[in-house]
Amino acid sequence: MDDNFSERNMRGPAIARYVCFGSGGPAGVTATGRLWTVLGTAQLNGLNLYRYMLDYLEASAHNNGRAPADLSPWLTWKMDKQRLKELRAPPARPMAFV
Repeated sequence: MDDNFSERNMRGPAIARYVCFGSGGPAGVTATGRLWTVLGTAQLNGLNLYRYMLDYLEASAHNNGRAPADLSPWLTWKMDKQRLKELRAPPARPMAFV
């Protein structure tokens, strides 16, 4: 027996770790694990990951570059139907790289 679903889901993080030359130590491993857990949950809930991360990073930018104190707007199980709909759609504008 095999679990192709799990194997396919682990492929992305494994390739990213290889391409990024590892995680750089225990702190990097912890941060990477947390990020992949959050993004995996968002993806399983059908969210557009680009829009999801852009929304979070914009909120952090408005908070002087720090993480927002209240993270509940990004917890999929606490989102209302309208917010889920917004974050499932493609981004309204592309991100500008300066």
